[in-house]
Amino acid sequence: MLKDRGQAIQLCRAEVSVRTGVAADDVRLDQVRVRPRQVRVDLDVWANGQLQNIRCDVQRGDTLEIAEITPALQTAAR
Repeated sequence: MLKDRGQAIQLCRAEVSVRTGVAADDVRLDQVRVRPRQVRVDLDVWANGQLQNIRCDVQRGDTLEIAEITPALQTAAR
């Protein structure tokens, strides 16, 4: 369970970083809830002087996969 928790946090931080163009170190963990089939990771991102709360749901199974990121994030142009 702790392994899934840590991996879900890393997975979500990396994906949110790519989509927002914000450095992974600037994607801050707010809270994590582990459920039997899902890990819900709530993150905070500061971008353009504004705080954005992002929820990342990760499906548990043989491998962890991001099921949904809310709100929907567009990939940042670099």
